[in-house]
Amino acid sequence: MVTRRGFVLLIAAVVLVGLAQLLVLPPFEGFDETAHYSYIREIADTRTIPIFGQSTIAKLVAEYHRWGPMPYASVVPFNQNGGWTYQTFAANAGARERYRDRYRRPDVSARRYQTTSELNWETQHPPLYYALLAPVMRATDGLSFNAQFLVLRLVSYVLALLGLLIGLYGTLRFLPGASSTTRAQVAGTFLYPFLVPMFLPEFARLGNDSLCMFFVGTAWLALLAVTADPNQRTPALLLGLSIGLGLLTKAFFLPIGSGACGYLFYRCYVARHDPRLARARLQQAVLATLLAILIGGWWYVYKFVAFHSVTGGAELMNLDAQGGLLPNLQQKFAIRYFARGFVALLATAYYTSTWSLTRLPEWLYIPGLALLFVIGIGVCRRLRRSELSAPDWAPVWLAAPIVGGFLYFILARIALTESGNNIGGWYFNILAPAITVLFGFGLQDAISRQWTRWLAAVLGAYAALFFIAGQWAQTTLYAGCAIKTAENKYYVFPDAYFCFNRMSDASSHLSVIGWPGAAATCFLIGLLCLALGIRSLMSRAAEA
Repeated sequence: MVTRRGFVLLIAAVVLVGLAQLLVLPPFEGFDETAHYSYIREIADTRTIPIFGQSTIAKLVAEYHRWGPMPYASVVPFNQNGGWTYQTFAANAGARERYRDRYRRPDVSARRYQTTSELNWETQHPPLYYALLAPVMRATDGLSFNAQFLVLRLVSYVLALLGLLIGLYGTLRFLPGASSTTRAQVAGTFLYPFLVPMFLPEFARLGNDSLCMFFVGTAWLALLAVTADPNQRTPALLLGLSIGLGLLTKAFFLPIGSGACGYLFYRCYVARHDPRLARARLQQAVLATLLAILIGGWWYVYKFVAFHSVTGGAELMNLDAQGGLLPNLQQKFAIRYFARGFVALLATAYYTSTWSLTRLPEWLYIPGLALLFVIGIGVCRRLRRSELSAPDWAPVWLAAPIVGGFLYFILARIALTESGNNIGGWYFNILAPAITVLFGFGLQDAISRQWTRWLAAVLGAYAALFFIAGQWAQTTLYAGCAIKTAENKYYVFPDAYFCFNRMSDASSHLSVIGWPGAAATCFLIGLLCLALGIRSLMSRAAEA
């Protein structure tokens, strides 16, 4: 078994390193936060659901663009974002002082939703996440702007972590095994944010993906409970509720729900020679499916009636307006575009930093991806010994429709832009509560043989260093020490010391927009908890 001490240490590690990122992440540096914040602000102040194609980015977001630093551009010239970059902001003492006066002190009167001319693209999404965050926004309007942003992000991160914990509870409760299996599942869950470093940029920000992961966690718990006892109706109700509420959070739950329900119906088919068992499983599958449709289906009916698109996705609607997928692919498709899009999908799922999209050299990714490959081999070995209807395969059933959706989006990107590489693979991490089960299987297999044990240990140590390097590079970018130049998408440091010799200036600049001292403390304690937690797992393994 896993000691309570080791369990708590690993939880603390994930919490603390996430908090460390939140404490230095500038407002609107998280993906699409300008739109997410505007969505919440509009509901908080107007008490109405924004309408896609009519609702706009909030005026205070546009004002922030004039007063504060914003992410670097994602197209050449990268250092021209229409306002302050982190470099120019750090170099201007007057701008920093004005920022302190405006955003580090309470100013409730100026924080109300007003329209602009820029449409809010995130209003394509269902409203549940934004409606849940709106009361938090109203309750924290008395804080400074940056403090309020921190609270909103922290609530989002906690939702994601709760999904991870609920999913782990389901795994340990309904996938019982030897003590080594339990340790592997705990390790798979809590090492995932460090082995897949895109976890923090994806969930330690404003955005509905955090609530998605919460519902994936509850759905995973319910799905395993359904497979454990075909005569219970409560787990099926919880599964339908989770999928339905997920549908009201993001269209991402269309493939997730399809995978979960498809898995249940397949289990009915497998039990066809046992009419009683097949009937019980069918009742669970139908109950979960109908409840999910009843709760979340109305949004997609509305989208289809209003916009002639089930998902209401802006890009897919754009593609339809230009003649559809196949006619455009006939003119623009090339194998190299698809291959590049597939590689970009894998790379962005692993790590791509925050919205400034500043990169580390690609060769640094190779050992970390090699570790995931080793884990993947272990997963294949485990699944090969299991039936397709077994719970071990359930994460694959959830992931397969999403992978298919990503491949479709690569084709859609090619049809729209003749480039398939502009795609966010980080969304795949929403499935972490279920995918970490596969991580546990892979880790267990890797440590079962001496040569793979040492290989996994070496690659794991490298992955930890990569994680630390990525966090440091991001932080120095926000401090204005590292930069993104006009034509270089990689981090550019002022000298060979990678800003370690400028820590005092970097901390001073970061203190204008964040809390660097508290962040450093949380990060170091988090790494210590991680090391002690891993040691606790290893000591228990040695005793066994």
